[in-house]
Amino acid sequence: MSPKRQIVLLLSCLGISLIAVLSYDLIPLKRYSVLQDDAFLSLYSDESDTSVAQWVNKEQNHFTCTYIDKPSKLKYCGLDIQFGNGREYGVDLSGYESIELHIRYRGGAQLVRVFMRNYSESYSNIADSTNSTKYLSMLLPVHELREEIDINLREFTVPEWWMRTHGLSRSLVHPEFSNIVHLGVDVPYPAPFGVHEFELADLYLVRPFITRENFYLSLLALWFSGLLTFGLFRFWQVWHAYEQRSQQLQVEKDRGVELREQSEKYKTLSTIDELTRVLNRRGIQAVIDELIAANSLANAALILIDIDWFKNINDSFGHDFGDSVLIGVCDALITNVRESDQVCRWGGEEFLLVCPNTSEAEAVALANKLRYVFAQVKIGSDFNGLTASFGVSTVGDRSWKLAIRQADSAVYTAKADGRDCVRVFNARASDDSSKL
Repeated sequence: MSPKRQIVLLLSCLGISLIAVLSYDLIPLKRYSVLQDDAFLSLYSDESDTSVAQWVNKEQNHFTCTYIDKPSKLKYCGLDIQFGNGREYGVDLSGYESIELHIRYRGGAQLVRVFMRNYSESYSNIADSTNSTKYLSMLLPVHELREEIDINLREFTVPEWWMRTHGLSRSLVHPEFSNIVHLGVDVPYPAPFGVHEFELADLYLVRPFITRENFYLSLLALWFSGLLTFGLFRFWQVWHAYEQRSQQLQVEKDRGVELREQSEKYKTLSTIDELTRVLNRRGIQAVIDELIAANSLANAALILIDIDWFKNINDSFGHDFGDSVLIGVCDALITNVRESDQVCRWGGEEFLLVCPNTSEAEAVALANKLRYVFAQVKIGSDFNGLTASFGVSTVGDRSWKLAIRQADSAVYTAKADGRDCVRVFNARASDDSSKL
């Protein structure tokens, strides 16, 4: 973005922010009606029969308070609206700004009082929540009640008599609205004798959708987020340009590494049988080369394994089932041979074990163990009791290719002897051994 466009964008954001600040008072207020169907309204009066509260029309919140000309220490009478359970659980009005009140009054009083009570564990007692809750009140001149009035919550104060009665510290006598349990209307003491008639038409709690402080903080947060985003964007642009230059220099090197990795991957794949995931002939040749390089091949034994009647298995159960048999055989081999032994799929249904540092007797014992293991192999639900013919030979001072041909000869002997057995190549019994 060009510097000129950046300046235009900055001025536009400043203008929008100024308009937002000046438009805060145009945001509509949120109003909550206290006089809903489930509101709990009740009348109260003193217990000395010097005042009487009576409904004229409860559905219209129309009632009277009659003060009788009798001696009394204190006279009170009015309307109470309960919030929550009216004791320790009320409603939080700390987010509200004002009360919209429309009340009609007829009587001899000059003032009407609106009060609230707030419960707090810091000074209230649940056993006497009526008297121990903090009393908040404000006075309305009667002549202002001709129309709906708006009472700011900051007009409510804690009366001197309540402070004096409870003797709380200065930090606890301020108005608070965090847990209001009662809201009411009455005539303050001393009230003139006679009938005082009230009709509560509307009562709303009013609060903004967002406070002015939070609104301005939100604008500041947006500015901070915008500047931070712009800074991060510029940093990203510079870093991105640097990265592009670095990547261009690294491309050839990375490509060379990738080609080498692919070469290694394909080399590895070329040594693994795709179906059984064991070594193929190319893979076992690499193992043989390592043994030759370590002068260890002479001490190795070879076991060639040919699955019996494998063609019949394919013909009877299908080639997919035959593949499952081959996989099962490899799993059995890998599980039951030594870590140093190498398993190879030699071809078709033939498998080769190269066993370093293994005598002929140890190789025969391993082959017989595998015969037992194969008998336990179960493929699917309709086939078990797998058998195989095993041919064993040792390398010694011969070439490993010769040793394999000798193991293959031993397999043929096992087949001729009825299959499912282990046979060791016997050079003296072979007429062609000298030719091999």
